[in-house]
Amino acid sequence: MNCCLQDVDEVIDRPTIGCSKPITALSEADRARWVRGLFRRDVLLHQMNAVVDFQAGLQPMLDTWKSTPEAVEAAMQFLSRDSIPDLTEAAFLQLFELNRYGTERSQLYKDENKAYYWFESFLKDVHRGLATCKTEAQREDFQPPVEDIAIRVSDVLMFFTGSTTVPPGGFSSVIMLHFDRGCTLPRISTCALNATMPLNAIATHRKGKDNYCYWLLPGSGFGVD
Repeated sequence: MNCCLQDVDEVIDRPTIGCSKPITALSEADRARWVRGLFRRDVLLHQMNAVVDFQAGLQPMLDTWKSTPEAVEAAMQFLSRDSIPDLTEAAFLQLFELNRYGTERSQLYKDENKAYYWFESFLKDVHRGLATCKTEAQREDFQPPVEDIAIRVSDVLMFFTGSTTVPPGGFSSVIMLHFDRGCTLPRISTCALNATMPLNAIATHRKGKDNYCYWLLPGSGFGVD
């Protein structure tokens, strides 16, 4: 029996393919026509209203593409995650900004600067792959050691913004960081892009970086003061 599909649109409306050979026995061109016919019948025709709405919604973006070449590059980056360039260390640090409450030369001003210095040092460690959260789980005899957990750039972004990557157009603003002596745990607003971090003796020293590692890991007590 001849299984060459001269017109797949006619065949696709039949209850069966009209032959006993499996679809793998068809030529590559016939299989391509068969798939296109299936797509037209079972996808486009049944979802035509949604397709029309999608076309209408896409039109303003297409108009922007024609008038703004830079928009095409941003859209391609958004559609293809592989084409998104890696976030440089400088760009990573520039996502954050210290929101100082203390007046210049005051003790609060000095403590805020110290705390932010160690926070930036933590960010540099993260970008360089040096930030790890050491495990403290008790292990019995003959059990393999539990590896330390590495903190990644995507973990930091998720913690402060709710996104693991920087959008092609960037965030709406920098992430404003405030250090508060009355705060015991971080308070994060991923929508407003601001964060309140504890300001204590540990925050103004190197050990403060260890706290950031543990806070970024999922755990009980987050957001509770």
